[in-house]
Amino acid sequence: MKQIISLLLCLALCLALCACGDAPAAEQEKPANMQSSLPKTASAEEPEESAEPAPETVSDAEKAVQEAKKLKTRPVSELIEILGEPLSEDAAPSCMGPGEDVNLYYDGFTVYTYRDGDQQTVVDAELSK
Repeated sequence: MKQIISLLLCLALCLALCACGDAPAAEQEKPANMQSSLPKTASAEEPEESAEPAPETVSDAEKAVQEAKKLKTRPVSELIEILGEPLSEDAAPSCMGPGEDVNLYYDGFTVYTYRDGDQQTVVDAELSK
């Protein structure tokens, strides 16, 4: 009797898992690269493509990150001359060597540096999340 109940519970579990599967192929959306063979007509839902692409705007933080990345392996003093003093910073022992990893926090981005004794160099930069 216990074996029959165990078997029925396993069967119910399998059926429950099957119910959570993907939708049938007919209900799935077409991949983006598939096109219809019907002629294309203008509709209110599809905006027409303009001849001019939209200008890409680059934020101040993105520009600053690009500048910081140009200064990789350079002294942090050069970075501070260009970007100014950071809003805050923190440091932790480095796993890369005997020095410290120092994070310099600016408005919208972070610059990662490595400090060994009196020398501190730029390692990388990224936009804040």
